[in-house]
Amino acid sequence: MASAKGRRCRFPLIKLVLALLNLGSTVLTIFSGLAENPLLVLLTGKYDPLRARLQDGSINLEIASTETLRLDYITPLKEIGTDFRFITAPRRTPYSTGTNRTLCPVVNSINASTISVCYDDFFGPQGARRFQIPVFSISAPGCKVLNLKPKWRDDCIKTRGNATACYQYIMDNFEALQENRVARVGVVSDWGTQGAAFLKCLGRPFKTFDYQTDMVTHQAFWAGASWHAQIQTSDCQAKPLSQTTDLKWTLFQAMAVNDACDIVMALPQPGWFSTIVSGLYSIVSIVLIVRGVVAFLLQNRSAGYISNEVRYSKDRRLARYCMPFMSFAMLLTEEERSIVVFKGSLLIASDVWMNHWLYITLSILDSVTNVRLSYYTYQLGTGYVIYRVNFQNFLFVCTALTRMSWILCLLHTILRQVFKVAIRSLKSMQVIRATTRDKIERYIDGSTIFLSFKVYNILLFTFFLVMLLVKKNTTFMIRGNPYKPGSYGGIPKIAGFWKSELMCDFVSIFSVLLLCGQTLGTLLMLTRFRLVADNNVMRLLQQRYFWVGWDGLMAAQMLGLDPMHDDLLIEGHAYTKASLGTILQLMYQSGPSAFVHLAGDYIFTSGGFTAEPRTIHFPVRQAVAMGLCISVKGSQRNSTGAEGEASTIASTNRISLHSRRQAGPGAAYRIDETATEDSASTEPLRGTFTKAENTSIFDRRLKLVASGYLGQLVLVDMADPGSVSVNKETGLREYVLTDALAKISILDIRYLLKNDKKLRLQ
Repeated sequence: MASAKGRRCRFPLIKLVLALLNLGSTVLTIFSGLAENPLLVLLTGKYDPLRARLQDGSINLEIASTETLRLDYITPLKEIGTDFRFITAPRRTPYSTGTNRTLCPVVNSINASTISVCYDDFFGPQGARRFQIPVFSISAPGCKVLNLKPKWRDDCIKTRGNATACYQYIMDNFEALQENRVARVGVVSDWGTQGAAFLKCLGRPFKTFDYQTDMVTHQAFWAGASWHAQIQTSDCQAKPLSQTTDLKWTLFQAMAVNDACDIVMALPQPGWFSTIVSGLYSIVSIVLIVRGVVAFLLQNRSAGYISNEVRYSKDRRLARYCMPFMSFAMLLTEEERSIVVFKGSLLIASDVWMNHWLYITLSILDSVTNVRLSYYTYQLGTGYVIYRVNFQNFLFVCTALTRMSWILCLLHTILRQVFKVAIRSLKSMQVIRATTRDKIERYIDGSTIFLSFKVYNILLFTFFLVMLLVKKNTTFMIRGNPYKPGSYGGIPKIAGFWKSELMCDFVSIFSVLLLCGQTLGTLLMLTRFRLVADNNVMRLLQQRYFWVGWDGLMAAQMLGLDPMHDDLLIEGHAYTKASLGTILQLMYQSGPSAFVHLAGDYIFTSGGFTAEPRTIHFPVRQAVAMGLCISVKGSQRNSTGAEGEASTIASTNRISLHSRRQAGPGAAYRIDETATEDSASTEPLRGTFTKAENTSIFDRRLKLVASGYLGQLVLVDMADPGSVSVNKETGLREYVLTDALAKISILDIRYLLKNDKKLRLQ
């Protein structure tokens, strides 16, 4: 009794965890995902002011030192404004970084034209891994900049008796002081230090004016990479101090309007393919997010379906490939009565887009094609969180973790396919048995079913937190000593892509997380979750999604596959408790919905319900691949006397009552290869299963199989699974069956459209 009560209490906890995950992913996707959506950025003109400043000269190279910097070889500012992609980082304030980050008193305070960033890693001591070229700019034209040491300014005031005399001295000796390194501020830093900044401007009235100070930091992560940039901007005021008698020149003191600066990352587009992927991703994500939010607010559970026979007219069949969505097919249909509306399950808003096959595919492609953006965001976000943990910094880091999680899903997908190819290669070399291969493949697939994007996001966030608490950093690389020295011999020699800090960080972090993910999947396969993973509907969903990252826990919940309930199993197999509408919802989510074709959907057409049930024919090899029957592999001698693999032969006379009872109602039909060719016939398979024509479809044990990724979905009645017969026209053996939908009674139609009664699918 206590055990049953404990099990009843545990699954609501799983539901609560799922609800919290979905709520968190919904909020993070809306706030962080839509903020930098390329389409929304284009429509709102978010970066138009910055692009204009880069193109009209407001951000310029006028005060940059030409003595120690080759300005002709850095990325032109106009090119940055025209071709680069911008991403906003959190505004640097005392709240976000813990210090005053205004650039107004910092301008021209760096005593190095190039800053090296040094790391040691598992390749050994490497020296410089990245370089940074900071270039200051002021928007005020015709102005010179001088940044003096505060102590030198104070001594000047004391020496000359008052501030007015000191400012007049600075005015008269402005150019000489620019060359005086004793008086001028100069530190080796990638940001600089605060000093006493002055402007000497041409043709200005003796009054305060506003301007902007910018610092454009040009960077590269590996040798040969196109440079990216970080643009910092602060609002400043110029306060008049002194003026020449001819009113030509005026001395101003640079004053900060506030204690903050705005940060924008500028990255070059990787190429045309990345541009296309980013454009498609932005459109699809907006459409799916809006659709998910609206569906959740309206509590929409419906799943529309059109019979395949009337889904597209002859002149519109190309639309299936251009827009492979059932909703688009319903818009094109000329007969509204052909639309059958099923009632499914209520999806949490984030599940509508985060579990959609197209969103997953485009998210993975977008993260991979913009891998530098992923790493740059992660690196910069790490710096913010090290300074101070707040909501704004956390949200920015989450955008980086999101992209990295999708890359993890891709890597695990590749590993899964590599393992499966390796196992099949061992089978072809006759190192392992076919049954052993199948077991290992099912284990490989089952261990990844529950490793969703959300799970990897949590693992990545946990890793991020542990590294911060233990190492006060999020990289396994060791900082060099000194960490950021000045480079006075030009741009330092840095490593190529495969030895860059990006690869070092990603290889080490992803290796740890892939190991953690596979370990978690293995542990779940040792629990009752293995029974859920072995369900044929879950396997079918995994085949349709292809990628690792879809939410298997959500799908199991929708299918009623509760691993904590005793009624999960029927004779050792996990059976679903879900409506046909829910099944269709999951099929629509996992692949192109316009190609979802129920083999028995002709009953929803005019006269289809009263027509004679149609039989479905599959070649025996395809039937074995679909799981309709199991091939018994033996060996026999061929005509040359060599031992070869026996062909798959069916016998309707050698399926004994004993073997049927051993297999049980949950097993597929077994083909006996000891039969001769003459023993096969077109007579329907007879066994101990009772005919189920008069049994409600909701009381039957069913199995859902697919004839291919875009093929038809067949509902197989386990009490009447079909038989193997010889096609008289071709002489080939075929597996013949009738879809369970074609045998339902008129009383079941009403409940089939609703969500009241559930289908039991193995």
